[in-house]
Amino acid sequence: MVTALILFLISNTYPIVVMELKGSRMETTLWGAVQALYADDMALVAVLVFATTILLPLAELLMMCYLLVPMAQHRRPPGFDCIVRGIRQTRPWGMIEVFMIGVLVTVVKLSTIAQVLPGAALWTFGALVVVLATILSFDPRTFRPEPPFLAALLTPSGDQCESRSSTE
Repeated sequence: MVTALILFLISNTYPIVVMELKGSRMETTLWGAVQALYADDMALVAVLVFATTILLPLAELLMMCYLLVPMAQHRRPPGFDCIVRGIRQTRPWGMIEVFMIGVLVTVVKLSTIAQVLPGAALWTFGALVVVLATILSFDPRTFRPEPPFLAALLTPSGDQCESRSSTE
């Protein structure tokens, strides 16, 4: 998880690609691309790119960390069921893999008209895709900080995410 967070930070801090055309050099980060889309009156596309490539993947990584750190110490984190549900709901909306394919296609097409150099973020995005694929291959419903027979004893009685009838 720490690896994924570090790669995510680098991927969003450094330039994705550097282009040189007729002596002019341009580079941008993912956040810079979101800002450019917004400035070009494409606010809806900018929000969509921001949500699917920055916000939701970051939220999912942070939720996974919230679960895994206490579980490494054999403790059940508060709100366990809510967080697992949150991970399951954000997972389909994280589009880093789709973004990576789009960037690679764009780099190949632009290389015929300009000199295109991959930035540090492009390499870390590639590594992040591999790390995320490994992390996300685990089903969050299978995370259990304790054996099932102890789960009933350790479940907090005030869990707000579980829908329980008042007769229980």
